[in-house]
Amino acid sequence: IQGAGTDILSNIALDNYIRADVCQRGGTSRIISALKTLKHDSLVVCKAFTALANLTSGADVEILRAPGGSAPAIMVSAMKTHPKKLAVQVGAAYALWALSARSDSFKDEIVNLGGAEAIADAMARFVGSKQMQAKGFVVIWSLGVPKPLKMRVGRCAIAPAVNGLSAHVLSEKICEEALGCLKCLSTIPVNKELLGDNGAVDVIYSCMWLHSKNSVVCKAALAALCNISVNVDTNEVSEITREDLDTVVFAMRAHARVRPVQESAIILLRNFTFSHTNVAVMEQNQYVVPLVRSAMSTFNDHFQGRADDLLRVLPAITQ
Repeated sequence: IQGAGTDILSNIALDNYIRADVCQRGGTSRIISALKTLKHDSLVVCKAFTALANLTSGADVEILRAPGGSAPAIMVSAMKTHPKKLAVQVGAAYALWALSARSDSFKDEIVNLGGAEAIADAMARFVGSKQMQAKGFVVIWSLGVPKPLKMRVGRCAIAPAVNGLSAHVLSEKICEEALGCLKCLSTIPVNKELLGDNGAVDVIYSCMWLHSKNSVVCKAALAALCNISVNVDTNEVSEITREDLDTVVFAMRAHARVRPVQESAIILLRNFTFSHTNVAVMEQNQYVVPLVRSAMSTFNDHFQGRADDLLRVLPAITQ
């Protein structure tokens, strides 16, 4: 009865107007209660997660934080009860993403309850599932937005996230979501080190090369590399190989009129100039300076002086 009723509420809640009515009439609280009471029934749990993914956005915070029926605690507990059920894990990730999108306080509560670890474990366990990886990347990305949570989320999620991206690197959609997730986590030094240790850089370059015609993937890859390439705390800069530079150059040439791609590429190249070794590699590439000049001309912009810095550092090619 609970499963059938949840199915009905889930289906009618796809309509925005009816969704609000379902929430106001207690539908959301009823489903949360069913999830708590029947959390050992994987079928009911799957249906409840699907419904909550639709209903959470319209539910009052008071309902989601009801005493004895707090949505974050009930959802994370139900997810942990069925670690080997793929459908449950996928549904839970989607519902937790919807809940985390409501506010940073929900993000904090989900992480404190072990939700990030549960998602990371599911991504590691079901690395071959595109659905699990796609939903996992989105919720980890959301949970990692607040700065106070980045270290905790990154500590458990970076390794499975990199492995998931590597396993599905041929999927443009997976790459877009994974790169956004990695970029979000890469803004603090400790996570930069974890990304480097887990081989994230090579996988990101692979994404950019394989999907060089997709400007969204290229922009996301370049933006993630911008964060990872420089560690301010340790005063270290990543080294770039000739092959890596060729990939960046190819992306710039393929998307000469896409400003976000050009801007991210110029920021990345400028970051690399903090290393004499990288400058030597860049000086050997005949396309770098012409592409930087072309971007400056096309967009009538010096990209906050970074383009000028590049041209000053590469005098041999400039001349």
